[in-house]
Amino acid sequence: MIALSMITTIYFNHQFETNAGKISNIVADDMLSSELTS
Repeated sequence: MIALSMITTIYFNHQFETNAGKISNIVADDMLSSELTS
C-alpha cells in the first residue's frame, strides 16, 4: 500500500507539472503575440 501511494503521488505530481508547463506556454504565447501585434 505504501508503494502504491508513492506511485500515485509521483504520477499526480507529474501530471500537475505537465499541466502547469502547458499553461505557462500558453500564457507566454499570448504575451508574445500581443507584443507582436501592438
